[in-house]
Amino acid sequence: MNQRVDLIRHGETPANNKPTIGGLNIHEPLSFQGFQQSRRLSVFALTPETKLLSSTATRAIRTAEYAYPGVPLVADDAFLEMSQGSLEGQLRSEAYTPEYLEAIEKEGWDHRAPGGQSLNEVADAMLEGIERHSADSNTLVIVSHTTAIRSLLGRIRKLDQEATILSQKIDFTHITRLIDYGKGFEIAFANLSPKEAAAYDTMH
Repeated sequence: MNQRVDLIRHGETPANNKPTIGGLNIHEPLSFQGFQQSRRLSVFALTPETKLLSSTATRAIRTAEYAYPGVPLVADDAFLEMSQGSLEGQLRSEAYTPEYLEAIEKEGWDHRAPGGQSLNEVADAMLEGIERHSADSNTLVIVSHTTAIRSLLGRIRKLDQEATILSQKIDFTHITRLIDYGKGFEIAFANLSPKEAAAYDTMH
């Protein structure tokens, strides 16, 4: 049977409006706008066989809980945002010097901030988590994070590091669907609003 995975970016947080580098930021709460976005996410209905998952970050857990109250939720570290190590909390304008940007370009998917993770490591963790939870259900809905979602899309699309980070828009509480027909994941759609994703399911 085909495996379907819906990846949802969490709702907005106060940190999303700051000029600092985020990364894991495990305990960052949702903003009021993020709460409203999460409630509106419920228009994208879950099927009875869906397994609802999130990262272990507060913003992801709360998004799932507000969108789907009463639905059992499993939080898993595999779906966390990419760690930026010692750069987290630093101003982007100060951390991303020309020299550092040159190092990112040179190392590509294997680049990691000091004490942080690479895109390859994040994509590997996401795929491992998906495979593990797929043993229980052919339909997974995972509330995760921007770069974590981009890492999977970039790997599927065979994009370089820069295109993976800069050319793939992932909006708050928007949905990206991956389907595995037995030969690896394909992208059914990317970055649809909850209403657009619900309409897609109605038409298909």
